[in-house]
Amino acid sequence: MKFPHKRIRLNWIPATASLFMVLAMHGDATAQQSSSKWVLSETDCQIAAQYWLVSKSVDEFRTAPDCDQVHFKAGYGTKILVAKPIEPAFVIRELAPSVWIKATRPQIQLLVRVVLPHTQDPNRSGPMTVLLPGPVYRDTNQWRKLDFADSGKSLVEALEPAVWKLRAKYPSRVDERDAYVDKLVLNVYSGPGTSTVWIDDDQVLGAVDASRVAVRADTVRFDPQIKPVGHAKNQDDSRRPALAQCHNTVLEVGGQPFFARVIQHQGEPFEQLKELGFNTIELPDTATVQQLRHAQQLDMWIICPPPESAGLHPISAEYDRVLAWSAGQGLTEQDVSQIQTLRQEVQASDFRLQRPMVGHVDSDLFGLSRELDILCVGFEPIGGSFILSQYSDWIRQRTALADKTLPLWATIQTELPTTIATQTAAMAGRVPPLPLEPAQLKFMAYEAIAGGARGLRFVSRSRLDADDPMARLRRWSLRWLNRHLDQLHPWVCGGTVVNRNESRDRSSQMTTLATDRARLVLIQRTTQREQWVAGELPVTNYLFTDHSLTSSEQPYHLTENGLIPLSQGRAMVGNEITIDPCTCLEAVVITQEPQVISRLAESYLVAGSISQSQMHLTIAQQWLAISQLINDQLVRTGQRQATASGLINEANNALRQAQALISNGSAMTASRLLAVADQKLAAARSAILFNARSQFSPLTSNPLLTHVSLVPIHFGTIDRIAAQPWQPNGLSGGDFEDLQHMTENGWENHRSEIDHLRTRVELVPDNVVHGQRALMMQVASTAERPGSQLADRTPLWIKSAKVPVKAGQLVRIHGWINVPRPISGSLDGLMIMDSIGGPALGERILVTDGWQEFTLYRSPAEDSQLQLTLALTGVGQAMVDQINVRVLELNAAPPRQARAESEPDQP
Repeated sequence: MKFPHKRIRLNWIPATASLFMVLAMHGDATAQQSSSKWVLSETDCQIAAQYWLVSKSVDEFRTAPDCDQVHFKAGYGTKILVAKPIEPAFVIRELAPSVWIKATRPQIQLLVRVVLPHTQDPNRSGPMTVLLPGPVYRDTNQWRKLDFADSGKSLVEALEPAVWKLRAKYPSRVDERDAYVDKLVLNVYSGPGTSTVWIDDDQVLGAVDASRVAVRADTVRFDPQIKPVGHAKNQDDSRRPALAQCHNTVLEVGGQPFFARVIQHQGEPFEQLKELGFNTIELPDTATVQQLRHAQQLDMWIICPPPESAGLHPISAEYDRVLAWSAGQGLTEQDVSQIQTLRQEVQASDFRLQRPMVGHVDSDLFGLSRELDILCVGFEPIGGSFILSQYSDWIRQRTALADKTLPLWATIQTELPTTIATQTAAMAGRVPPLPLEPAQLKFMAYEAIAGGARGLRFVSRSRLDADDPMARLRRWSLRWLNRHLDQLHPWVCGGTVVNRNESRDRSSQMTTLATDRARLVLIQRTTQREQWVAGELPVTNYLFTDHSLTSSEQPYHLTENGLIPLSQGRAMVGNEITIDPCTCLEAVVITQEPQVISRLAESYLVAGSISQSQMHLTIAQQWLAISQLINDQLVRTGQRQATASGLINEANNALRQAQALISNGSAMTASRLLAVADQKLAAARSAILFNARSQFSPLTSNPLLTHVSLVPIHFGTIDRIAAQPWQPNGLSGGDFEDLQHMTENGWENHRSEIDHLRTRVELVPDNVVHGQRALMMQVASTAERPGSQLADRTPLWIKSAKVPVKAGQLVRIHGWINVPRPISGSLDGLMIMDSIGGPALGERILVTDGWQEFTLYRSPAEDSQLQLTLALTGVGQAMVDQINVRVLELNAAPPRQARAESEPDQP
């Protein structure tokens, strides 16, 4: 029994009426076919004349006897537009140009040129024209039809926003009356290199002749000497190359590799952000003159959107402190055409040629990597169900999906997701400080570097200059981390990840980055739960084998107090190197170059700056105070953890001794004591948090169990609701017994059109928890190569019926899932999310041992409609059964006695 896809009802009446009116004015609609030749119209790429060939092909045609063939070799750019004139045809809903394409590379796009005959183009003689983007060719070496009829909206609908944008740009009136199409256009650019495109069977269905209002506009002919289109006429030839240049995966500034450490600006003084170790500031709006001059004085860089006047007025040398233009955040395939337009406008105006454009991309990495110079990817895993030690794998998957060589920046989280604070406030009425642990920040940074990131973008929603304990601790942690990252600069911005190993039990990961002078080895000892607590593994000695160590090379431990030569011994297949003491995160440099040793030694001698050891001590003391406060709160509520109390006392003793040694100038000796104190405090936090979590099913998403500071509130909430009755199930169709009942109550089946993936959804009678049927979701791959299973869009997801919920209620979502084999091609597996908690609090399941329960606890901040989403994000199969949604009143007065017959649900 198939689960039907949601259908969209189309309204045909207006389209038919418009067609009758146009026919009455201009005659019969026809299908056109043009015999004209495709010619180069516009390009911003370097193309030598000897590599440009437009000819007829008698070998690769789709329809005999031949087809058009375009062969070329291009440099970097965004467009190579080839155009073919057609008989002028009015823009009406029924107009549907199409063409058949075969190409050696994907991303060929069909466009049409629309002429606005009643509007004069202010930049040249003749009427104003606009290009409307159409379907994209995503195959290789296969004939495919690009048809505007398949694009989801008519040319009339596509023209409307384009006209509004022209009206916003030009003060004179833009009149779209009698708009007509006079050219088919193909953007055949798909990246630097050699490409061949075959074009056949172009056709224009629904054409209504517009010859009597048509005004011819000259086509820009191919000339190897012409300037690329977009060179602003109001600028002279004094434009200069951009100060920042992208070369393959490396961003260079002034000819030197640049390691961007970007912080989102929330109004803080630039001086303070520089003091914290950041070299780049991301502004939400275009930089002001004062901000640009201030950044220049501090030798800092800015990322911001280009001026709104781009394309109309020059972007002067005043903006030289802009490292890269921001194209936006959360970008998807829907933003491609807008970014193309933005890029053209900037290139037409910018004093600096080829200044990079960066954007934070959520999906369609393949398409957006063709429009951007720097990709930024990432999310906020700390506090959620995503395993933090797999963040590097997630980043490498984004690189594979982009399938283009360009610099990649990764997101580094500095605060818990806002959803957790919102849910805490709704459940408890207050939100305590929820700082991230410094080891979590460092672990995430190591993961980003191991994933190949060339820059780090620190996400910050609240001001760093606030005068509260949370902000102060965050400042200390970021200053400490950036001091360490500055030492890793040569390997992050210019090195290559040459090795990424992990132990069989995944308890440790080792990443090697190499430059021509030295190697950097990053060591991560992991518990697989650093997203909640980091650094709890005991401080010990750690031995690893380096297979390429030569007799002239020496390994050095990169500590907070200086470089320490490490002992080494011969092994069967290399040299064994020992680190003692070894914490959860360590860095080792292997080199024979005195210059490398000298630079690293100088990094410890920052004039007038506090030492790393002193920063570490200050941070550890603040975490000791936090741990003691949490422990005291648990004691008062009768939830004292003896193990945690003992560990906190041991950490206190170690910190006292470390402080005394540092005060006496013995910071190197104090380093082991600091490491021990960190480990004891982390182990105490782990004991507190996971003792509380152990009372629940492993697959339980509870906002009050995402941070150790919330554990006392969690126990207080349990006491408040212990005797409250759960109301009956409010979710219709969650038993998956009756398809008609489900659809009538609003259950929806969604899927993405991904060529190499097939989806299937059914109600099946086999292997159920209760009743006659369960929901089966399946995604299968038709690709021959395993790597082709990757997708940056969710292939299949189910949305439940909506359940009314109110502020002041606690909502419990409970059900059963069965994932018999690991989901491949995605690290999210089966994601279970709800409209209140969102992805940040979603549960991720890669595989289960038979049927397993899941539970989500939520509290709406306002009256709303709760909806559950079951998303199969990769290749595999998942079974779901018996989902129910129950609520209770958080603020209700407790009944005189608890119901003996209350629901026997899991917590």
